[in-house]
Amino acid sequence: MNKYIVIVFLFFVTLGVAQNDISYFKLDSSIVYVDNSKNTYFTVTFPADSIKSAGMENAYLIGGDIFQFLKRDYDKTIYNNKSKIEKELQVLKAAMKYEVDYLEGEVFNQDIDVLEEVFLNNSGKRFHLWSYKIPESAFKDVEVNNEIQQKVSNYYFLNCIVNDFVSSIMTVSYGGEDVEQKIEFIKEISDSYNVFGGPIDIDGTYAKMDAEEENTNIEFVNDNAGFEVEIPSWANLLKSDLSVSLVLTMPDVDNVKNAVNLSWFEKDNYKSFNHFNKELILDKKTGDKLGGGIFLLKKELDITDNLNGIAYKIQAKYGNSLYDCQYVTFETKTHFVLIKFVATNQTYDLNVKKFNDFISSIKILN
Repeated sequence: MNKYIVIVFLFFVTLGVAQNDISYFKLDSSIVYVDNSKNTYFTVTFPADSIKSAGMENAYLIGGDIFQFLKRDYDKTIYNNKSKIEKELQVLKAAMKYEVDYLEGEVFNQDIDVLEEVFLNNSGKRFHLWSYKIPESAFKDVEVNNEIQQKVSNYYFLNCIVNDFVSSIMTVSYGGEDVEQKIEFIKEISDSYNVFGGPIDIDGTYAKMDAEEENTNIEFVNDNAGFEVEIPSWANLLKSDLSVSLVLTMPDVDNVKNAVNLSWFEKDNYKSFNHFNKELILDKKTGDKLGGGIFLLKKELDITDNLNGIAYKIQAKYGNSLYDCQYVTFETKTHFVLIKFVATNQTYDLNVKKFNDFISSIKILN
């Protein structure tokens, strides 16, 4: 076994990787890795047209590069998505320190030079990229017999928080490769990270990503309820009962994923559209229950021209946290529809335009 294979395997053991619900998509010009295991829920895309096992658990040759997908739990008493950025960095850097201490003490028996960088991807998600160069002494027992068995010179770890775990993608470079180009390539991969707010709708996500490779968007067409809506590029589709609801989350920022939920109800359940609006919005008073939270305040908003209902900004309390929401309704021939946008105080302004653009694409069918 090559020396670099041993090192990667040891890193895997220290992290521990859940193997449930791991899969991948093969699109026309890319490979999408999917981790749909409990409390993880993310995808990441690689510009490649082939994938095969690299001979280690959860490690693959994607195109011409080796990638291993790792994750570890973190202490929720230190960090959650209400914590300050400093606490997130503390968790990310602790994951690096744990591995560096292990490598220096158990693998190489000497100090290693570590480079690290914290950056935001194009969606505003925070990543910690760290790398090290293998000491020359590590190659004493390695025989390089052909071009494939080149010496691995550097290891790279792209770390971020995905729901309840620190996710890490490990890759390598070989002697003669440009390290700066490798780092830029890894950063480009970070831009494709999609962290979902719950279990992933696998079929819907595949269809959406496949369409995006053709520079088009898919539409959710509900002939039964009498409406259709375009699924935007930012939308992460969650698994839901599509006979009654469509649920999606927005891009992860500071490990917060704002949610959009469309639910439709048969008209027989209500006396009128006005009755529907009163029950769900208009008659709500401070202290009333609102789903799993408590209703606090509401403010009427202008509704988009394509819809025929009402729109309100609502403040609610879930647990000890305040949330800014929008509730929007409309009526079709057969159903009443409620659209909920749920955001934190800090993320509402960041994402409300996405929500407004989304509801503007709704078409009520004749």
